[in-house]
Amino acid sequence: MPPPKSNPNVPVTYKDIADRCGLSMMTVSRVLRQQAHVKPETREKVEKAAEELGYRPNPMIQALMSGVRRRRVSCQANLAWVMNYDPAKPASEFLQVMMDAAHRRASQLGFGFETVILPRKIRTASDCRKIFEARGIVGVMLAPLSVPGVSPPLPWEDFPYATIGRSLISPQIHYTMAHFQHNMERVLRELAARDYRRVAYLEERTMDQRQDHSAAMVFEYYLRQIPARNRIRPVILEDWDPPRLDAWIRKHRPDVMISGTPQLYELLLQTGRTPPRDLGFVTLSWRESQKECAGIRQPFQELGSSVVEMVVAQIHRNEKGLPSTPKAMLLEGKWFPGTTLKVSGV
Repeated sequence: MPPPKSNPNVPVTYKDIADRCGLSMMTVSRVLRQQAHVKPETREKVEKAAEELGYRPNPMIQALMSGVRRRRVSCQANLAWVMNYDPAKPASEFLQVMMDAAHRRASQLGFGFETVILPRKIRTASDCRKIFEARGIVGVMLAPLSVPGVSPPLPWEDFPYATIGRSLISPQIHYTMAHFQHNMERVLRELAARDYRRVAYLEERTMDQRQDHSAAMVFEYYLRQIPARNRIRPVILEDWDPPRLDAWIRKHRPDVMISGTPQLYELLLQTGRTPPRDLGFVTLSWRESQKECAGIRQPFQELGSSVVEMVVAQIHRNEKGLPSTPKAMLLEGKWFPGTTLKVSGV
């Protein structure tokens, strides 16, 4: 009689059970699929061997094979891309890039892709569960939330999840995000190489929250390393306009401004100032529509791909629900020199 499997990570197969019992794989299959016309003593023998060997069925394979036997594979394993944005408004440039990348990666890995926009009338996890089950969802990717911190009503215990960024505060799930700490460190090195001394950091509150305050913390540490006369405290933007920004610049006299908020660059231009002649400008969130800006291009396509990979990895491990130890995947950005900073060494 073959000994039990010693490696718990190697799945037990029908052949293992058949070898233990001295039966055919067909007989083992009939027993484990609960088919009729099997002698009671044979069924008992197979079930005992399966328990001793630690056999666990794979529900996805079972569903697939059930469809094959009926000659119509109706079970499609789909991943859900869940958003809580207003469907009447167009998706942001970055959100669309991430979603398209997620769709491509899901297809490459053999999964279908379903976009689920949570309407306001859905208020319970039970409602969401019905939607997921109706669409054949086996894993869920949560897009960045429209309002950071507001948790949508999802059936957290029933599916594997992952999200992009840190807009979801609770519950804690696996997530992937840009490495904002390294991004800010790179920006500060570039500014030092260009001899900028009075550096200002201005950011929108929701953008700061999505970054998990990591860029702000790096900037605070930077302030401790420079002479007090050059320190400018970071600013959280709240309903700023050109006159208010103009007054702030006149008061604090920065040499250069850092921000991940694209509207700030437009406000700066509306004050009548032209970077880098009047002062420098660098963005933590470079975009095609402001391609002249120096700054960091966040890895939006890679974020879309990696959130799919985090969910699929859980599916392969048969994991569902909230993780005991959430994992984070940090992705590096790419520096774009642009034309809004002085040339290095000048």
